[in-house]
Amino acid sequence: SPYSSMVPMRNANPGDEVLALELADVLFRLQRDEALFALLSARLEEVTERRRDDVRARLAQVLTRLVARATRACRLSEATLYHARLAEFSES
Repeated sequence: SPYSSMVPMRNANPGDEVLALELADVLFRLQRDEALFALLSARLEEVTERRRDDVRARLAQVLTRLVARATRACRLSEATLYHARLAEFSES
């Protein structure tokens, strides 16, 4: 298998917060912002209280990138949607 030389994977556990945040780091570095936004949005309500601020900060960061990318591409309705979601983090 082409993956046999890779680092062994831990057992996949949807509740593994550490693994989810490691995946978020990889997605951020790869600039897979849509996938990162989906992952963090799904995790936001499921993470423990002590990790919630970290997930919210990461969401704000990726939403800022999504707003900028959509604006540069003249996808203004998309940029508006991301901006509105980003504003939710400023209100709370």
